[in-house]
Amino acid sequence: MMKKVLAGLAIAAGLFASTGVASAQTTLRVANWLPPSHPLVSDIIKPWIEDVNKATEGRVVLELLTSPLGPPPSPPTAATGPGRTPRGPTSPRWSGSSSTTS
Repeated sequence: MMKKVLAGLAIAAGLFASTGVASAQTTLRVANWLPPSHPLVSDIIKPWIEDVNKATEGRVVLELLTSPLGPPPSPPTAATGPGRTPRGPTSPRWSGSSSTTS
């Protein structure tokens, strides 16, 4: 009988301890390359972070990084714009010859 009680207490203690893991805090960092005063940051990202922090009751915490992880993407150029295929040695259409023969 004593072994059953001890086994039951061990199981209960294990279940109680496992609930602490489920309530652990998760921190996610949000990065972007926009300045803090940009409307996307101040009107969209910051309120969204506050909503997530509130909705998850602190289980998930979002942090807005103050500096970017990398530079912003390069804008397309005339040679590499949307729908354009760059021509050069890596292009399958490039012949390597500037003259045309018939």
